[in-house]
Amino acid sequence: MCNRIFGPFVFTEKTINCVIFLDTLELFLFQLDNLPNAGNIYLQMDRAPPHYRDLVRAALDEKFPNTWIS
Repeated sequence: MCNRIFGPFVFTEKTINCVIFLDTLELFLFQLDNLPNAGNIYLQMDRAPPHYRDLVRAALDEKFPNTWIS
């Protein structure tokens, strides 16, 4: 199994909202499952408002049920 670190992610937008943050998760994080030998995926977030909105939490619950914390 390979251990890899991806990030940090840099945004070009001046303001990040939950929709932009969720788009980033869908484009990058959610695609990591498709990598060979992906292993366990850990996501570190800081509970900033865009990171913890219901829309983002629902997507994380769907993609990583019972395996993510914030």
